[in-house]
Amino acid sequence: MTNKKSADSLFSLEELEVHFGASKILHVDDEPKNLRVLVDVFKEDKYIQYVASDGQDAFDQAKEKRPDLILLDVNMPGLDGFETFKKLQEDKVTKGIPVIFLTADTDLKRVVEGLEMGSVDYIRKPFEVDELKAKVKNHIKLSLYQKSILSSYSDISGLLGNINQSVFCIDRDGIIQAPVSDYSRFIFGENIEEENIFEIVFQKDYFIESKINEFKNTLNNIFDRSKVSWNILIKDFPQKINFKDKKGSEKILEVKYIPIWQDEILVKIMITLLDITSKEQFSKNKKMYNFTQLSEHSGINKNTLKTWFHRYSLSSNIKDDKGNFLYSEEELQRFKIYADLQKKGSKIGDLIKLSDKDLKDLGRRLEVGTDTDHLKEHSTVEDILNNLIFFVMEKNFNIFAYELRKVKNLLDEKQIVLDVFIPLYNKIKIEKGLNQEEKEIFFNFFLDGIKETFYYFKSKIDRPLKERFLIKISGNDLPINSFIIGILILKEGFDPFFIDDHYQEKNGNYISLFKATGPHFICLINSGLSEISSEEAEVKIINFIGLPIVNKFLKSRKLFYIGAIKNENLKKKVEKHICSVEDIFDFEAKLKEISRKK
Repeated sequence: MTNKKSADSLFSLEELEVHFGASKILHVDDEPKNLRVLVDVFKEDKYIQYVASDGQDAFDQAKEKRPDLILLDVNMPGLDGFETFKKLQEDKVTKGIPVIFLTADTDLKRVVEGLEMGSVDYIRKPFEVDELKAKVKNHIKLSLYQKSILSSYSDISGLLGNINQSVFCIDRDGIIQAPVSDYSRFIFGENIEEENIFEIVFQKDYFIESKINEFKNTLNNIFDRSKVSWNILIKDFPQKINFKDKKGSEKILEVKYIPIWQDEILVKIMITLLDITSKEQFSKNKKMYNFTQLSEHSGINKNTLKTWFHRYSLSSNIKDDKGNFLYSEEELQRFKIYADLQKKGSKIGDLIKLSDKDLKDLGRRLEVGTDTDHLKEHSTVEDILNNLIFFVMEKNFNIFAYELRKVKNLLDEKQIVLDVFIPLYNKIKIEKGLNQEEKEIFFNFFLDGIKETFYYFKSKIDRPLKERFLIKISGNDLPINSFIIGILILKEGFDPFFIDDHYQEKNGNYISLFKATGPHFICLINSGLSEISSEEAEVKIINFIGLPIVNKFLKSRKLFYIGAIKNENLKKKVEKHICSVEDIFDFEAKLKEISRKK
């Protein structure tokens, strides 16, 4: 009973959400009343909820929001639930998201069809609220378990690349298997592959025979148990051992154990050994701090420290005569930096993976422990851009977002757009060190920061704005470019208004739009901030220009086109009606010219 309780506590949904954030659910149903019911069912829970009214909208939102679970109605017009599920499974971004089908069908064949496609569950309508909530909670929990396991695999890759540790795998009998790091030979003085860990690592000079037999039984037990049992059983193995090498020299080794799973089966255990002999001996002559002193000097609450130690195995390797952990001056300084960086948006789970050098470098850039922020009033534009790029290269999403939001208080609109936003956008877009998923995360944070900057400057305007600019963006990119251009338009005193390619589908024809907004200028943006425009977007622009209401507008108003033009038909129309500029820099100069004339 005690073990089960500990496992449930360690792997509770609440614990997982502390690490991964609030869980997200996407509800998909073509009936608005059904969506309202689903949202109401979970309104008392802490889930973040999204809704979609059709299959395509569900697919688009799933790619953007990355929900932890999708509740998908089977019977919908257009893309039905099964077709939507197939589309989700074919996309590398969405294929791992678990889906529960909601269906009013009583035909068992339809239910089986959904399960065979790969859905995690199904619920018949009308549903029982308690059943729905229980299944949702269980499947979200499983989804977060999967994230946790993937995180463990990432840690394994990092350990294998560390040449200053002995790294190897063992099977259920304790036989050492490849890969074995080169540093293992340095520690043991021989090739240890195919040797038995209970003979070469857990030596009889330091462990009595009954203890070694206990280790062997526990090891076999671990391989026969579930993932939930791992964290409980592995605590029986020592975290630090004494070891005597072939020359008779005694060493102190720090031991870590990492499970390698294949589905639900434990196939190997990776072991890392770090020689901490010098550290242990040197620490005897250094000032040390106990747990209470560590909390007081670092400013970290004791309960928070306990949580970190438990979750991330941060406890010291050094103990006093009573068995209490002691912490060195270097460890204290590290915890001080943890505390300051966490206040600025960093996650402790990311910080503990950094080396001392990288952690101090990150702390220096953010000037932790001082009263000033990293991006200060005296920072140059180059400083600001370089530091934002640094956080991109370090893949530190939270600090990137935190620092980006501060730029609006340090620079004027033109500097922000031309000297920071555009170079930063292009850097992220071409950066080979980021995969597509990481780029999308940065771009979403980027969009949030640009929107906040736009509305910040708009709120500061204390005079009537001049004529209205209607900004229309083509293509499927995030509307980063439209808000960047909007900031420049605001700077010159004009009033920006945004629409995209889907406006006509959502709101009817453009006649009512022109009557309601009364724009004096239209700005067409093609393919983001890139130098080469997309042909598909050019065709959409030609169709837009061909609309009667737009032609009427062109007789007395100005239409801008931003982007290089490849389509000959479009070039002819541009020469006749449109002020064409190839990039945002040219557009900014043109805006100034128009503003001076007003």
